[in-house]
Amino acid sequence: MTDAEAATLIKSDLGPNTQYVTVQNTTKITVLDLSKASNLIKYRI
Repeated sequence: MTDAEAATLIKSDLGPNTQYVTVQNTTKITVLDLSKASNLIKYRI
């Protein structure tokens, strides 16, 4: 998954009620904007 693909996925799936984010099986993501997740409890990379 590229940065652009990740950004598209995050834009469509991430929201203010998102609590958990897991990023796995990728080596091409260099930037991950989680600013829309205001209730994030845990993220794992």
